[in-house]
Amino acid sequence: MRDPNDKPGRLFTFASAGWVLVLTAVLAVIIFLAVLVPALQRQANRPPGDGRDPETYGFDLSTSLVSRETLVAGQLHRDLLKALVDPPVMSGADVEAYNREMRGKYLVPADLVIGVSIGGETRAYPVTVLNLHEIVNDHLGGTPIVVTYSPLCHSAIVYDRGPDPAPPVFGVSGLLHNSNLLMYDRGHAPGDAESLWSQIDGRAVTGPAAAAGLALRRVRSVVTQWSDWLARHPDTTVIDPDPALRDRYKGTSYAGYYRKPDLLFPVAPMPPADGLEPKTPCVVVFAGGERRIYPFDLVAERADADGRWSDTLGDAELEFLCLRDPAAVTVTEAGAPADTITCLWFAWYSLDPEIEVAQ
Repeated sequence: MRDPNDKPGRLFTFASAGWVLVLTAVLAVIIFLAVLVPALQRQANRPPGDGRDPETYGFDLSTSLVSRETLVAGQLHRDLLKALVDPPVMSGADVEAYNREMRGKYLVPADLVIGVSIGGETRAYPVTVLNLHEIVNDHLGGTPIVVTYSPLCHSAIVYDRGPDPAPPVFGVSGLLHNSNLLMYDRGHAPGDAESLWSQIDGRAVTGPAAAAGLALRRVRSVVTQWSDWLARHPDTTVIDPDPALRDRYKGTSYAGYYRKPDLLFPVAPMPPADGLEPKTPCVVVFAGGERRIYPFDLVAERADADGRWSDTLGDAELEFLCLRDPAAVTVTEAGAPADTITCLWFAWYSLDPEIEVAQ
């Protein structure tokens, strides 16, 4: 029992425990700076765009050729989806070995690819890769091309980027028009104005390229399954995956979006309510001096047991091949790939509401 005459000792002194507080404070400052400084650097270096206001993306929208009501921010800043430039490639014959080596399935027979043939060279661009990059600037058969895919519209289109030695290089702007990817041209000298380009029809919609009325020339391509493309083109190459994104390639899917009727962003005009569902997969065919859009389901209904069906457009004889469910529809004219665009119904209707729909 403590003597009441004893003076209580000092329970807390700098010598006994104060140094712990000082050390804790120093460590807290170090951790704070370690977190804050990189975050500030990332913020300073981050490309423009706040995900909400199109004006924050650094493009001149004052002379936009499209409605500002349907030109919106896509919730991502500019270049958050990294466009590829001249990616490495592997031979199609090496894909199986690559799958085994990586202990994962980069590309399996049922996967969709965008297939392109130019100047005797063929190459496949997996849709799983385009889901994350949306744009691939490449060279094939001596031609600078840009392979584009807008997942919200399931629109896959390849364009000629123009003559070398300095064709434009395209990036992902972070902006959308009618829920469709807007690309932008880059690689100019510092201070040069950039232009925005519509992915689905290849025309410039803002900037100096729009003022000049420029549009990209479409290159014929097909959207098909990897097994079908490889069987037709055993000498094909395919772009390599980015190893750092391997899990994300397979983990990123728009299947849930395609199953739901709602669109995420404004579109005008919308298809009539008594017609096709807005997200109906279709293929637009340009042949015989005419154009017509074919819903996948219609082709599947008309196709024989082998998935084949024939139709006439203008003076052109078309052969359709329906692949699984149907996941893809390819079209040939006189034995060669027809001029086609695969997309969802709403995406093409908003651009071309007068198009004839196959019945």
